[in-house]
Amino acid sequence: MESSFPQKSVVAVSVDLKVNDQSALFVLLANDGCINRMGNGRVNEEENTLCIGRTDLEVFQGLVQQAGADLLACQGQFADPSPVGAICLLTIAFQYEDGTNSGSEWRYGAESQGPHPVIRDFVIAAVAATEPWYKQQMEQRRAAPLP
Repeated sequence: MESSFPQKSVVAVSVDLKVNDQSALFVLLANDGCINRMGNGRVNEEENTLCIGRTDLEVFQGLVQQAGADLLACQGQFADPSPVGAICLLTIAFQYEDGTNSGSEWRYGAESQGPHPVIRDFVIAAVAATEPWYKQQMEQRRAAPLP
């Protein structure tokens, strides 16, 4: 991707996927190390537990570096006029240091073509960036379940 994305001004990135109005994936990374992650993209999985904590700033920086002008060109709302399969709603949002936001929202069917490849690649990158931390959190929860 091109590097003209305003990386220095991004303070938070989020990815939110709902399938048939049920949360399937949520990722939030901020430039202060804050991380939230829930799910793996599938509904009704045991991993649909929200984990909140802190991680290395490199996780946030690495994900923001995955963004580029191609991703910014995909801003706005998009809907598949003839979705096939479960209805998916994918939202990607960026918050900037000046308080403004940008992003995109994609409504499509689980068996349809889905979002633009740039969007799919960014979602995959967000999951990959947060997966080691999320796996560790889930292992800790399994080892010491809440009462």
